[in-house]
Amino acid sequence: MTGWPDPDKPGMPLNPEVDGFHWIGSAEVAWAAEPGNWRFDGIERFPEFFADCSYHGPCPAVDRRRMKKMVRKWLLVAGVRRRTAYVYNHAHQVARKNIEMDMRKALEGKP
Repeated sequence: MTGWPDPDKPGMPLNPEVDGFHWIGSAEVAWAAEPGNWRFDGIERFPEFFADCSYHGPCPAVDRRRMKKMVRKWLLVAGVRRRTAYVYNHAHQVARKNIEMDMRKALEGKP
């Protein structure tokens, strides 16, 4: 489809030698440079799998402190109480750690 950095290699991200997350279609997909595969929904996919999808580029890096502030602000604007905000923030941190663990496993080639 459109947006792939190298039209001759659809499915290969910008800077394929670097691990990271990229926007493909409407999904955030992990790229593991060492095996050269995408990881989506816990399954490793070859680059050709996403060749027909739209590539929107790498996901911007957001530091955790800034993300925490944004989440708290959104919850306060929505009228969520402080205790509920704490529980939500904790769940977000656990999810983030799970994503990081999946990335490490993908890099090591473990299922």
